[in-house]
Amino acid sequence: MYYHRYPYQSGRVTPHPGVFPSVNPDRFMSSARALRPALAEAGILANKIAGSRDFSKQIMDAAQQSKPDAVRRLIVSAGIRKNVQITYNPDGVTIDLAEQGCCKVSLSMRWR
Repeated sequence: MYYHRYPYQSGRVTPHPGVFPSVNPDRFMSSARALRPALAEAGILANKIAGSRDFSKQIMDAAQQSKPDAVRRLIVSAGIRKNVQITYNPDGVTIDLAEQGCCKVSLSMRWR
């Protein structure tokens, strides 16, 4: 068995070490504040899924039968009011709860 080595580079190139623009956390803080309601809704949905075997089964059945409207209706029925994007596959579901233009919470749950 033969191994090929990559040529060694003797020096590292560091562009302008220690020179960074100043930071302003206002937008970052605003995003975190705007994210709080989506986090609360994510908790509500996770609790509903974790606490109801029937609800969980209904979501899985609808996803397996490729009924996206039924999956959305079930998720919204748990109390989700945020802009929600749902993707699923045979292994699980991903639910994104978005706040317009700033942030989102993504829940990825497996069922297989």
